[in-house]
Amino acid sequence: MADSGDTQLAAFIDRIRALGIMPEAVAAAAAPSVQAAVRATAASGTDPYGKPWAPKRDGSRALVNAPGSITADAQGPVIVVKTTGPYAIHNNLSGDSRRQVIPDAERGIPSGVAAAIHRAATEVWNR
Repeated sequence: MADSGDTQLAAFIDRIRALGIMPEAVAAAAAPSVQAAVRATAASGTDPYGKPWAPKRDGSRALVNAPGSITADAQGPVIVVKTTGPYAIHNNLSGDSRRQVIPDAERGIPSGVAAAIHRAATEVWNR
């Protein structure tokens, strides 16, 4: 069985730390790409893990403007992803009413976000 994306990313981060690359530099370099990755899933009408959002009651697509509400900022070695307004409310609902906009720490890092972080770490290393 292959390792999960979280396990692979954690191992990659550990290797980078051992090499002396500053996690802050990686977070700063990755934040724009992480933001783009999360916005892309919202623009496609899915949660960050690829599950489609339920349509609105009238059958039309929900949260069409959600991508513009998503920001990702580096705060030291951490990338904080946020959404605001009604999109934050939908993100925090539970059950079938929930339309998740940003990743859950409990569910792990979505593949698109992991790829963005990996690319940024590689760029920082190459500098």
